[in-house]
Amino acid sequence: MTVHIGKDFYLNSDKIVAVLPYNTSRLKDEVKLKKEMPIEMRDGTFVDATRGGKISSVILCQGGVYILSCMSPETIAKRFDKAVFAE
Repeated sequence: MTVHIGKDFYLNSDKIVAVLPYNTSRLKDEVKLKKEMPIEMRDGTFVDATRGGKISSVILCQGGVYILSCMSPETIAKRFDKAVFAE
């Protein structure tokens, strides 16, 4: 089942490990390091799904993939619950 994470991006609900608020300095530092890393070194482990919007949450997926979203963690969690319990 897929979950809408904003800006026409959808994610397989089976791959989500955690949805974190983008409000801690440690998480912001980690995202900054990944953003500054050359694209060819990221190995698909970093996706910016904000399309230039403000980052509100970071979705951690299996395999260590970070996905940035402009939606709040609460909204994504509600959509995740709806997708999981609809099955």
